[in-house]
Amino acid sequence: MASSTVSNSKEVLLNVPLDDGIDDESYHYLFKPIIGKVTEIFKPGAVVLLCGADSSSGDRLGCFNLSIKTGVALGAQVEDKMPHHEYYEYFGPDYILHVCPE
Repeated sequence: MASSTVSNSKEVLLNVPLDDGIDDESYHYLFKPIIGKVTEIFKPGAVVLLCGADSSSGDRLGCFNLSIKTGVALGAQVEDKMPHHEYYEYFGPDYILHVCPE
């Protein structure tokens, strides 16, 4: 069940818990009507979607099964090269972001 918080007339926070293993198709099925209703009701000047890398398929810390295509659907150009970080070795031997959903 989604929850929302209105802290003042300018801020609305919406949290939508997702099931483990959610894939691109299921994510889009949820995202489109939810964001449509949010924009209809609140008429925001901007929408901030916060997803960590643990939403990506193949991430050892996460439990979702989303591809990079989900980010691209938002108009973002995502490079395949993985930036170096403290968990870099988990993504070997390829060290790429475009991991096919399982």
